[in-house]
Amino acid sequence: MRTSPLILGDGLLERHPDLALSDVDRVVMIEAGRLVRARPYHRKKLVLMESAMRHYALDLSRQRIEVDYLQADELESGLKNHLSRFSLERLVAMEPDSHLLRARLPAWS
Repeated sequence: MRTSPLILGDGLLERHPDLALSDVDRVVMIEAGRLVRARPYHRKKLVLMESAMRHYALDLSRQRIEVDYLQADELESGLKNHLSRFSLERLVAMEPDSHLLRARLPAWS
């Protein structure tokens, strides 16, 4: 089974549990513009969050883990883009901190 972990900005862990799965094909990370604009984040916090995600993706690449890093208006459109380009059998995600994302996650499974 080919699996793609979705790693969100609140899941940048040194030992991410989804990376321990034996069938990981590639990681997907998405900068979702509309999701970020929907919350009252300070501009400097946004820069910090996006920088952390990009550095995390680079660290994964250095560990020879393939990463599909996308910028999309919506998280859903980024996921559809990823799934249309790679034939995967399963998408996994750690439970997000955000109530908004947590409510939307079951719809993607």
